[in-house]
Amino acid sequence: MNYKFKNVLIAIKYADELSLRVAKEIQSYLATLSVKAEILSNQVKGTSLPDKIKDKDLIIVAGGDGTILSVARKLGFPKIPFVGINLGRVGFMTEIELEEWQEGLLAVLRGEYVLSTRLGFEYELVERREKGWALNDLVLHRSGLARLLEIEVSFAGNFFRVRADGVIFSTPTGATAYNISAGGPVLHPDIPAFSLTWICPFLNKAYPLVLPAQSELEVRIVSSEALAMLTVDGQRGIEFSSEDTLRVRSKEGLFALLQKSKESYLGKLKEKGFYL
Repeated sequence: MNYKFKNVLIAIKYADELSLRVAKEIQSYLATLSVKAEILSNQVKGTSLPDKIKDKDLIIVAGGDGTILSVARKLGFPKIPFVGINLGRVGFMTEIELEEWQEGLLAVLRGEYVLSTRLGFEYELVERREKGWALNDLVLHRSGLARLLEIEVSFAGNFFRVRADGVIFSTPTGATAYNISAGGPVLHPDIPAFSLTWICPFLNKAYPLVLPAQSELEVRIVSSEALAMLTVDGQRGIEFSSEDTLRVRSKEGLFALLQKSKESYLGKLKEKGFYL
């Protein structure tokens, strides 16, 4: 049979016996279908690995959402679709459950899927001339002593200041992560927008905002004595001070996931207990 994908990378969680065992079973199964597969162990402190995707047309991740985020970052957010086999606890980004991996992958190889391209963030630390990308969220939050941050956010010629523990900028993909725990909105992945959610605002309602994808924000800390950190996708921490300016803009098509159908996202919300 002429399958859709011919050269596959299987990424696994580092030093995880279950992930390695599943990957080897997948590799053997794909070999019977004449599909090449290479296994990549996602090192905890690994660096960028763009050379690993040469000639690959599909990336299978045996792990959880965190493993998908980590692998995508180290591979430089390649223009290659990902499909996840859920070995984690949540599994919003993973599409195939462990007990059905063979059936699920065969359907993918046959082309029985929907390609979901995801909006991400491009961020810039202006004074440092440092840029990067995020798929889930950017979180500016306090560190050190429990002192509030006075955060200024400006966009579209306006600005406002809020005293809070921090602020979360979330993509639709990351809306069901830290964002929703802080009272932010759920955003369907097909919506070209992102959200801004405050973390424990002080003496201010400071409602969450949903902003159009073309918005560009600049973020500063006004209170010079406060210690802060910028966390990228929950996986990279950058010290942030009142001398820094964070610029945030969206990036269309940063990442692509394979889904069973357009309705699978809503089904997951029900499955995870968001709705009855």
